[in-house]
Order: sequence, then C-alpha cells, then structure tokens
Amino acid sequence: MLLNRLQKLDQKIRVAIIGIGSIGKGLFYQCQITPGMECVAIADIRIERAVACAEWLKREYRIVHNMSGMHDAIRHGWIAVCEDGCLLAQCDMADVLIESSNAIAEAGQFALTALEHHKHVVMMNAEADLIFGPYLLHRARKNRVVYTSCDGDQPVAITRLIDDLQLWGFELVMAGNIKGYLDRGANPTTIIP
Repeated sequence: MLLNRLQKLDQKIRVAIIGIGSIGKGLFYQCQITPGMECVAIADIRIERAVACAEWLKREYRIVHNMSGMHDAIRHGWIAVCEDGCLLAQCDMADVLIESSNAIAEAGQFALTALEHHKHVVMMNAEADLIFGPYLLHRARKNRVVYTSCDGDQPVAITRLIDDLQLWGFELVMAGNIKGYLDRGANPTTIIP
C-alpha cells in the first residue's frame, strides 16, 4: 500500500510548488497531511498569495530573493516563499517540482530547468504539457528523472471522467468545462459569436 511505503521512508520527499492558485494551494495542503512528504518552497508571481497560503496552514516562512536565502530558510525548517519559480526549479534542497501556474512558456522553462537540475517534475499545467510535454519527457529520461502530468487541471480531469464513464458502459452525450457559464436558454442563434 502506498501509504505504508510513504510512512516507512527514511527521508521525506521534499516538494517545491510553483503557482499557489487553487491547485497549488490544494497540493500544499496535501503535502502537509501526507506522511513522507514535505513542502519546502512555494512560488507565485503574486507573493501575497503565497504568504497567505503559508499563514493559512500555520507554517513558518521566509520570503527569499536568492538561492542562499532559499537554502537557509529550508535548513531552518521554514517554507521558502518567493516570486521567482526559477529559484525553486534550481533548488538543491527540493526533490520534486510541481508546476501548477497558469503560465505556459514560463511553465515549460521552469520544468526544463528542474529536469536539468535532476529534479522530478509533476506538470499540473495542461496547456504547457500539451506544448512541451514530449520534449520534457525526453529530457527527463536523459537525466534519469520522472516527468509526469496530472489530472488536476480541467482538460485532463474531464478526459479521465469520460474514459471512466465509457469503461462503465455509459453512452456519453456531453462533456465540458462549464464552470458556471452554462446558458440554459441558449439556442443555435444565440451561441453565434
């Protein structure tokens, strides 16, 4: 069982998360409650969002601006908080980088930098994975680390639901990421842009 394996680890898996929106915040929380895992650093271009997340989880943190500050914060058991995702991608004190920002080009660069620094990468950004995923997988294999994407983002989550429903034998009539934009009164004329 995975939980037993995590509980028996000699050393915790040190995680760094770029992007503290709803997905990143949820993953930060999950790291707090999962045995064998520890979030050591978070980055968001809106630094106040990262600070609020650390405070929400009652974690001591330090805002850092360079690698020595990041390493010092982590050594002291604090969450390193910054705006620069590249710092997390290069950080020697993180084993896994989770990319959960909504940037596309930057997400690809962060992931590539992490892979080149021999970190495993979990891509939560479906758009960046669509564009850069095959290349990032190639680089990960070359560096003998893992590159994977996750179904946390809507397109992949919807695809997984569709696959499950079809596997169960249901006839699928509609799937979509509606998020409150559903116009129940729409007709062929009103949906023309």
